Amino acid sequence: MLTKIGSAELNGLLIKSAAAIRDLSAENEQLRAQLAKKDRREHAVKIASVAVERGIVAEDAQAEYAQTLASGSRNLDDVEELVSHAAAGLPLGELTKEAADGDGASGVVPGAAEQKFASFLTNSGIVH
Repeated sequence: MLTKIGSAELNGLLIKSAAAIRDLSAENEQLRAQLAKKDRREHAVKIASVAVERGIVAEDAQAEYAQTLASGSRNLDDVEELVSHAAAGLPLGELTKEAADGDGASGVVPGAAEQKFASFLTNSGIVH
């Protein structure tokens, strides 16, 4: 047998249900954001590890490089592809930092990154 409930009681149940759904949805969004941040951090650590193995980033700069990747907005899949295909020993970390700082204000000579890259290419045997 069906139990009859008044419209006021039904309205109260609907309000409680809607509030519970909103709370769960907000919690779900928060947990998804935390998971995405954790996944990004782990991906950045993996990329930094590969960069160190290939001699692209100095071992003592690995943690900083991973943190920079994790906190940035670049697509980590693209960065991973670049690192995995870059010539071993190419100091990408130094080059990108010098290119960013190359305004002369930080003591870095403008164009130094390009000069270092050209020097690497000429001495590595990649370019004949």
